[in-house]
Amino acid sequence: MHLRITLAAAAAVCLLALAACGNAAPAPAAGAPAPGWLHYQARAQQDTAACMTRAGWRYVPGQPPDPNSYPVLLAERQAFGFFLFAPYAEPQNAAVRQHDLVPGTDDLAAPGNPDAAVIAALPAARLAAYDTALYGAGQEGGGRSGGCLLAGQEAAGPPPQPTGTYITQVQASYRAAISAALGSYSSCLSRAGYAVPADPQLLLQAVFDDEQVALRTALRHGHLTAAAARAGMAREVTAALTDLRCGRTWYQLHDSEVNQMYATVSPW
Repeated sequence: MHLRITLAAAAAVCLLALAACGNAAPAPAAGAPAPGWLHYQARAQQDTAACMTRAGWRYVPGQPPDPNSYPVLLAERQAFGFFLFAPYAEPQNAAVRQHDLVPGTDDLAAPGNPDAAVIAALPAARLAAYDTALYGAGQEGGGRSGGCLLAGQEAAGPPPQPTGTYITQVQASYRAAISAALGSYSSCLSRAGYAVPADPQLLLQAVFDDEQVALRTALRHGHLTAAAARAGMAREVTAALTDLRCGRTWYQLHDSEVNQMYATVSPW
């Protein structure tokens, strides 16, 4: 499971939603800087699109939806859980191929992404080439070089960053609410029958790790048939949705906190 910085300017909407559910939304930090990041991101996206055009690919500039926002996570988990059994259950599904064969392009294919249609139209044999053109050569997590995404960011200039003081202010304004949300998250998972780790930060991995063990167990018994994989995916979907339901307040608070840090930083 991965967490990525979000750039959407919708923190207020998330906070209002939390307040409506009975959770006290933290007040915005004092002295928030003027908008700046979204201008940088728009320029970087235009430069990325120009680079992809020169490389012979179509790329629609725009801010991708946050793959860790609650609505996107909900849609993905309802369909595929954590994408563990999905490659064995539905190997021909375009969304599964993008997620399994080319790490990273699943974010591009997320609901609401302007490039979702472009990615969906690519045959499986072309996904890897598209991925290399956009993200560069090499292995995800092991260092990648080149790629139009990096070229676009470099052409746009150094990104603006929030000051350390502002980050501290934002974190302080959310600390009590996030602590309470982690406590509720933990209690909910316990009631659902999961072994809850002592470190609350490991809650994000608790259910996912259980499902990984289930997949490894199934694979140890020999060839995993499509029927068995579909049954495994059905159980995985239920588990993934339980995790999301238990952690909903935390997920929304975390998204709002990071948005507030990065969506309103000063122009460079």
